[in-house]
Amino acid sequence: MKIYIFLIALLLTSAGYDTSSSGLKYPLSNGVDVSITLSPNATSYNLKDVSRGQVSFSASIKNQGDNSIIIAHPALCLPANYQMGERLHFKDRHGQSEILLTIITPNNKTVILRDGQYFFDLGNIDHFNIDPAESKQFYVGWFFLNARGRWENDKEAATVFMNKGLYRVKLLYRNFFPKAYIFNSSTDKWKVVNTWVGEMWSNEVTIEIK
Repeated sequence: MKIYIFLIALLLTSAGYDTSSSGLKYPLSNGVDVSITLSPNATSYNLKDVSRGQVSFSASIKNQGDNSIIIAHPALCLPANYQMGERLHFKDRHGQSEILLTIITPNNKTVILRDGQYFFDLGNIDHFNIDPAESKQFYVGWFFLNARGRWENDKEAATVFMNKGLYRVKLLYRNFFPKAYIFNSSTDKWKVVNTWVGEMWSNEVTIEIK
């Protein structure tokens, strides 16, 4: 996982990148111009199926504003004062650029899972271009052993749904880093762009483990 962040730094120092975008295109909106909706792929699951990775959700981000926006995965977001070649550690993103899943367990314990250093699933998507009134969706899952870094704490993610009862779940997308380093498939080059800045909480959903 750490190798990936290091590769971003190396790519920024190499040829073939585009830094034509500068400054903040999108203000801190705190979810005013975008919304995120969390949906469980089922409302109940059998306990025996949890370890097989059956528990999962989908998150849909809708652009409710008048301008197209870019939502980048936190692993690719960069602070405004980022210097080319500078190495970012994963913990540098804590509280700044992250996806957090908050889970209230049947015994009323709060568990917060932080997304790992990968792309949006499914399909390993590094960013979404979202036009006005358009929505883009990504997968939230990998609650099993050997998730291989999909969560910062894979072990905790693998065991969080391993008890019977009702779970309340909601998701936070937070990004205060105004730049993102994304791959432009049309030019076959990596590119620095302005990305959406702010934070948005999803609705709360309930699932049952039987």
